Amino acid sequence: MIVSTLCLVTTLLQGSITFPGTYPTAYNDFVRSVTVLPENDYLMFGSTDSPFAEGSRIIRTNMFGDCVQDSTPPCADICGCLSMDSCIVTVSIQQNALFLQKTTPNGTHCWTVAYPEYSECSPIMIISAPDSGYVILSQLLNTRTSSSLILKTDVSGEFQWLTVLDDSSPTGISQSEDGSLVTCVLHGTGGRIITLSNTGQPEDHSCTQPFKRGSGYSLCSTNRRSMDYPGGLRPARADHGENILDP
Repeated sequence: MIVSTLCLVTTLLQGSITFPGTYPTAYNDFVRSVTVLPENDYLMFGSTDSPFAEGSRIIRTNMFGDCVQDSTPPCADICGCLSMDSCIVTVSIQQNALFLQKTTPNGTHCWTVAYPEYSECSPIMIISAPDSGYVILSQLLNTRTSSSLILKTDVSGEFQWLTVLDDSSPTGISQSEDGSLVTCVLHGTGGRIITLSNTGQPEDHSCTQPFKRGSGYSLCSTNRRSMDYPGGLRPARADHGENILDP
């Protein structure tokens, strides 16, 4: 029985679809992030509630969207990105720790860094930073109110700084044109776009048009624009003044 179907769609600049990729599953699976490899293959990092897995699923496709590999690594909440030197960097929860790992596209291990002090969080997204380090966006668990955790590491995965945004639910993070970091969070019945300095200091910009939850709309940021996010949310976009515009 098919419970859900994962979809991978690419578009040209004018918006026309170049190919649709669909991957039916018998479990309640969803995609957290997608990375394009140097050979133009795609890696989809996501979650699964399969009883035969530990919570994560990775699908690799060729440039046409045909599945070439489908795996369930022994970890939970996996996300991934491409490093500046075209390797794959993943963040996940395993062995009661936040794990950051770098491998080459053919699977050769480069390094692993574990942060047991951040085991009580769920990674949402990881991106390469302008200095070749990495920025991890997570949601803190087991707290009285929902909070967002942003962890910055150097090129070797070692800790640099940490920022916690209280009373917020993270949806996405990206680099802006000036190299600073821009994160988007849900807050109460609305949303916020928050710019972070290169040391993690936030400058909060409340949205002039509030976000509606559920069937309304939320924001997942990529270069101050948004993309679809799991959960039936509709994208919105922001101008350079952080004003929310209609999709």
